[in-house]
Amino acid sequence: MSKTASQDPVARIRRFNRAVTRETGALDQSFLGRGRPLGPARVLHAIGPEGRDLEAIRAYLDLDKPLLSRFLKQLQDEGLVSLDRDPNDGRRRIAVLTEAGQAEFAAYNQLSDDRASRLLDRHPRPEALLEAMDLVASALGRDRIELVECDPRSADAVTCLEAYYKELGERFETGFDVNLSADPEANDMMAPRGVFLVAYSDGMPLGCVGVKGTDKGYAEIKRLWISPRRPWPWAVAHPDGGGGDPCQNAGYFALAARHQLGAARGGGALPALRLDRDRPFQR
Repeated sequence: MSKTASQDPVARIRRFNRAVTRETGALDQSFLGRGRPLGPARVLHAIGPEGRDLEAIRAYLDLDKPLLSRFLKQLQDEGLVSLDRDPNDGRRRIAVLTEAGQAEFAAYNQLSDDRASRLLDRHPRPEALLEAMDLVASALGRDRIELVECDPRSADAVTCLEAYYKELGERFETGFDVNLSADPEANDMMAPRGVFLVAYSDGMPLGCVGVKGTDKGYAEIKRLWISPRRPWPWAVAHPDGGGGDPCQNAGYFALAARHQLGAARGGGALPALRLDRDRPFQR
């Protein structure tokens, strides 16, 4: 029996793609009414207020060099962007927003926020809509998740830790008070003794893991928080991920952190670690 369009998975994905294309204005010649298509607007946003290396922009947006050069040339001609030499490496160039570019960046952000707010306001179940978007974003960005060493006292780390403590409090009948733990300040998860990692997807923290160290090496891999609203893609793909349990999913994340502990203990900077679904970490 043949499937109807409403039953066919491929047809449903294509319908979703068309809806997103319309909603985001991907085909508009004047994205959000600012006089330029989506491509140059995305490059402007990727440069950001602090400026950005051209290779980082290209990788972030997955653009080939000729297309990126064309978008940058348009933004330069509009007086929105300047290209500077990297003071630490003359072979590299950094894109920087001019004063006009900063104003345009702010205008795009406000318009984008307003559009997102209107979308949520008109939906009868906004939280369900956000959860669905989180799921889709995780599926589409599964190859771009990065693990980055963070101070466990930083804002993103605290956000993840608070979610972890909240989940523990809900799971334990007696609740959970981090102040009663052996290391409430997480000193054992700071370099050079240990390491604390936060996972990011397009700048949004998805979860965290800490590795407690001793003078003889790592002592314990702490299975911390993985956002249940943005499920880890490898938790399903790899049995070690622990299935759908957010606390257990962190175990696979912890295996990745273990590989990086040596660099942290050496006192050097811990490089961002890109997860590769085709080469999973081993125990």
